[in-house]
Amino acid sequence: MSTPIYESDHDRQMQHDVAQALGIMWRSTPILAPPLAQHDYAMCRYDARDDKLYAAAYLEIKCRSTLHLPFWVSLSKWMYLASLSETTNCPAYVAIHARDTGLIHYAKVSGRPPEIVRGGRTDRPSDPKAIEDLAAIPAHLIMIAGRLPTSPISRPSDQPLT
Repeated sequence: MSTPIYESDHDRQMQHDVAQALGIMWRSTPILAPPLAQHDYAMCRYDARDDKLYAAAYLEIKCRSTLHLPFWVSLSKWMYLASLSETTNCPAYVAIHARDTGLIHYAKVSGRPPEIVRGGRTDRPSDPKAIEDLAAIPAHLIMIAGRLPTSPISRPSDQPLT
């Protein structure tokens, strides 16, 4: 049985816009992760010594109408990001764009999740994976990165950072 994919083209465009905005805020270049990766972007930095981009962080992006606290993310996603961060020695983050405020929030993912709860979507009865174990991220672990500009940002990802 295959896993349903619920992201629309609009969702992917919003994730792209958030990644581009964070790239500017964090002085990095967002690179879209390969299709089978369990994260959305690698935030990369340019090294002039060998003319290459290197991963500086990994990013999972969630776009929501409003930020509900605690913020829930799939426990399997948390475990994957925490393991990726530990293995590569690069931080991993969950970024949350709240459309009602335009703010981009983020939380660092590492080690054991702050709290584990059982929950998920109840509007998808045909998807057995809609209810699952979730990592609950409390308000004190969620930071504000900035506001998503109202016009889309485009920044070529193959250009060196200055």
